[in-house]
Amino acid sequence: MKSRVLKLNLQQWAEKGMEVARLKAIDVCLEAAEGVIDKTPVDTGFCRSMWSAQINALPNKAVDKPEGYQAGAASAGLPAEVAVEVAGLTLGDRVWIYNPTVYAPRLENGHSKQAPAGMVAVTLAELRAKYA
Repeated sequence: MKSRVLKLNLQQWAEKGMEVARLKAIDVCLEAAEGVIDKTPVDTGFCRSMWSAQINALPNKAVDKPEGYQAGAASAGLPAEVAVEVAGLTLGDRVWIYNPTVYAPRLENGHSKQAPAGMVAVTLAELRAKYA
């Protein structure tokens, strides 16, 4: 009888640990998304507004600024769609945080004086320093 109770308690403990790990993975993904978004240089705000996330599927689209796009106030922070997508991850998933604008790679490679070291590389270095 005692061994059965112990086994059940260990199972509950393991399940709780897996959920804690999943929630931490979500937190780190959201922190990464917020980092790249906040570091994205702003001219019209289009590039900053285009950050997205996808689980277990490599994004394969590229977009140019739509004709007639009106520059607006680029808000920093996490778009709701990114938070919703990342919240659905399970342990073992691969999360892609990406920007489909055709000029995001140029910005990442130092094209902007606002972010000469890029957005992704800087955010990854910060996360490695924090969690390594």
